[in-house]
Order: sequence, then C-alpha cells, then structure tokens
Amino acid sequence: MHKTCYDENGNRIEQKLGVLPGAPSNPWPHNAASEACRNVELSWSPRQDSTSYDLYLWREDDLRPAVPTAGGLTTPSFQPTQLLDVWETYDWQVVAKNLDGATDGPVWSFTTTYWPPPQPATDPNPADGAADVQTSVELSWWTPSLPDGCDLYLWRDGEAPPDTPTAADIGWYDVTFKPPQPLAEGTVYRWQIVAKDNNCATTGSVWTFTAVGAPALDIPFLNVPPADQPAPVCCAGGPALVAVNMVVMVLWLRRNQQRRGRG
Repeated sequence: MHKTCYDENGNRIEQKLGVLPGAPSNPWPHNAASEACRNVELSWSPRQDSTSYDLYLWREDDLRPAVPTAGGLTTPSFQPTQLLDVWETYDWQVVAKNLDGATDGPVWSFTTTYWPPPQPATDPNPADGAADVQTSVELSWWTPSLPDGCDLYLWRDGEAPPDTPTAADIGWYDVTFKPPQPLAEGTVYRWQIVAKDNNCATTGSVWTFTAVGAPALDIPFLNVPPADQPAPVCCAGGPALVAVNMVVMVLWLRRNQQRRGRG
C-alpha cells in the first residue's frame, strides 16, 4: 500500500507504508578522510524510501547534539554555513525519515585541512546576462587562486542543473570550454564553474547568456556572375583566395549548365 505525501517544499512523494527507510550510505567525504575542505559539502546516497533527512555534525571530542545541525533536508547533501576549524576532526551522522519512522545511519568522520578553499571563478566571457552570444561560443573565465582544476556545468534556462559536469578537471592554465555542438539559437543558457584544489571545492555564481544565430558570412568578392557573362578568373587574388574563387567558378559553371538545359 502506498500513500501520497508532500515534503516541506511541497514536492509530491509516493511512499510505501509499513517500511522504515534504509540507513544512509556512501558518505562524502569518505569515512575517516583527511584533508577535507573547510567549506566541505557533506553528501550521501539518497534512499528512495526516505522523505527527508536530519543531519548531525559535531567535533570528535564532543557529544552528538540533541538537535540536528540541519533538519528536514529533502536532498542528500548539506554544506555548513561557516568555515570549519583547521586540523579538526568532525563526526557526523544522517538520519533517514519517512512516515513510518526513522533510521540512524552510521557515524562517519573526517579531518579538515589547513589549506583554504579556492576562490570562486570570476570574469565570465560572455559577460553575465549577455544577449547576443553566437551559437558557436567559447566560454572562458578566470580563477584567481589558480586551483588544480575546474568543473563546468552548462544547461538551458528552465531546466535543472546537470548532476555531472559538462566538462570536468579543466586546468587553471586553460580556463576555456567550447561546446562540441552549436548551441540552440534563441535559447537562454546558464553556466557555473566549480574550482577544485587540495580536496576542496568552491562553487561559483551562476551566469547566463542568450545564444543567437551565427553572423552572416560577409565576403564581398563572393559574387557569382550571371550565366551570360564571362566566367570569373579562378586563381586571382593570391593563394588565400584561390579556394573561394574556385567555389565561385563551380557555382558559375552550374548556373551556366542549368541555363543551357533550359535553352
């Protein structure tokens, strides 16, 4: 038997009655991890039989707090609002909940590192909010702290951000990305950079731009003469123009052939 319920954000959830949620698993950072970032985002594998989670975070030498550090979480992740202390070992635990009760997960731990988190990416190109970006755009940005690498997320406005990066581990020395396929004309896109360094990650701002059609190719000498006029000179203008002039010649020959066929 199933029952329809709603989480704290109004999302509809179908839950099988009479079944307690399974225990949370697969923590990040991994259990007993060292050199965790001071702004670490804690995460775990979601449980389909859970409707929400309570998370407890405390120093190793302290007791688990009586009140959750974060309660009623509807996604399997949590990032503390303040930087954690340096070289401190923390314990944490996630409690999975549904209408039938709650299941405590194991107690996990991690130790923070001295290294500060990388600075967020800046100076997006195209600029945030740009409305005249070509569909063949190459995205670029700047990372002030020169992190080990960056993950890039690119998605259409109105859609959810992708779960995995559009491009991963982009080096600080090559902070560019060109989509392998042209973007959709007349579409608003969102993109975001996550800077990663020393097991730390900093999520940057979400930037937007609107993709427009590629500009028309303006070659003033690419004029095909009428079929009743002399053929163009195919190799005039130097090596750089040979290929273009050859195209003109082929188009003129085709036009002249069609004219003869109608005659």
